Amino acid sequence: MARIRVTEDGPYEIEGAVPIAQQIIEPNERGESWDWRAGLQVWNLVEVDDPEAVALTEREAGYCPSARLVSWRSGAGGRPEPLEPDA
Repeated sequence: MARIRVTEDGPYEIEGAVPIAQQIIEPNERGESWDWRAGLQVWNLVEVDDPEAVALTEREAGYCPSARLVSWRSGAGGRPEPLEPDA
């Protein structure tokens, strides 16, 4: 099952293969919000065993300027725990 949960004052928690894409508002000639255009397609590295993909996910989450992109791994007892970037 795929789902998105918005946490209070925190990040979005995404489970499963939820397709995510950036949508950009385009203005008309008067500068008013008028139309949408497709932006970047966001990659989804959910539950992968590829060490290179895992390293990329950890790196990108660590460099997220808004600190809203968080990568998780299975911790003790299978409980998810957030990955923190190296200092």
